[in-house]
Amino acid sequence: MAATELIREPNISVTARNQSLDTLRFLAILLVLGFHVPYYHAWATAGWIGVDLFFVLSGFLISGLLFREFQTTGAINFWRFILRRGLKIWPPFYFLLAFTTSLLLLTHQKFPRGG
Repeated sequence: MAATELIREPNISVTARNQSLDTLRFLAILLVLGFHVPYYHAWATAGWIGVDLFFVLSGFLISGLLFREFQTTGAINFWRFILRRGLKIWPPFYFLLAFTTSLLLLTHQKFPRGG
């Protein structure tokens, strides 16, 4: 099976964006950012809710994709799903790594060590 066959959607109609989910994403971002800003104690104590909200939204959206594919085709192509998610996630991740590494090398700083 060719890579393009793995990536192509099997005649699944794309629905409009759900603006309510966008509002929840915005709220989750505010909660996470508020957690990292030490000025307001209430934000710091509720910031973890933003991370949990992201996980719930991700699970909801991914489940929706899988259910829609199953309803349309009668099966779920696991490898196509993994490949499509990877092509969406990996480029920004590797760009972040390259950018951070370049910035550290250009500013002659040591790489942070974990632990």
